[in-house]
Amino acid sequence: MSKRFYTIARHTVSVEGGTEPDLLALIPGFAEFETGTGAADLQIAFGHDVEIPDTEPNHRFSFDESAFVCRYYATDSAQCFTMTGSDGNCYAMRYNGGDMAEASPVDNPDALRFMLWMAFAMFGSTRNTAPIHSACVVCNGEGTIFLGESGTGKSTHARLWLKNIDGCRLLNDDSPIITVENGKPMIYGSPWSGKTHCYHNEGYPLQAIVRLHQADMNHIEPLGTLRAVAAIEPSLPPALRYNVGLETYRIDFIASIIQNCRVFSLGCRPDSEAAELCSKVVMGR
Repeated sequence: MSKRFYTIARHTVSVEGGTEPDLLALIPGFAEFETGTGAADLQIAFGHDVEIPDTEPNHRFSFDESAFVCRYYATDSAQCFTMTGSDGNCYAMRYNGGDMAEASPVDNPDALRFMLWMAFAMFGSTRNTAPIHSACVVCNGEGTIFLGESGTGKSTHARLWLKNIDGCRLLNDDSPIITVENGKPMIYGSPWSGKTHCYHNEGYPLQAIVRLHQADMNHIEPLGTLRAVAAIEPSLPPALRYNVGLETYRIDFIASIIQNCRVFSLGCRPDSEAAELCSKVVMGR
């Protein structure tokens, strides 16, 4: 059994198995987060027979342009996840809490990458840590994330910031990680950045969250507490969003974020004016 170690959003993760650690070394993004040996906060062990609950999943969705059908299960004793490919091959993982997740053998790099994302999300669900579906830019040492449904224009709006706002750069284009540390929200880069190869093992204070929707005119408004919760929740991972047993954790986590971070709604066109308006409000320029 081989093993590799990674530091992701200040958590040390070990990955062990027969061929999985070597396969992981070939996947873009993970090399930037690899460390030497150490004590792992989360151990992900492949090569196991994984027991999956004989119940309906809490959530079912497709991944990688429907190449996989994914199922997430939450019970009183465990969180489980499966990925079934178009060829009928099924990969499975079980997290019982604590520092250990066990998974079946995985020989598909796309499946391996996403299985690790799910394991990290399960682990983080009670630790004020969550990968969030968004694009993130950093300006003046602070992060701003853009939320929205797929196709809304998160990546497009982030690129408009890069093009039009001085001193701005991309931290992650698909799944940065929010943490709450000493009551303050932080945003970290991650090994998961969609189709854009943008992998930075860095963290910054989170200054603003902006939920996008397409509109004929550019306009932005701050959100009150209830609307801010509604803006953030859909972008959280299944391990938080669809686990009834973690409802208190989810509410407390979102509350900790919005108490120290402004949340906005941005109706926008895909133009430079939208980026200039948003940055002016968010950063007070």
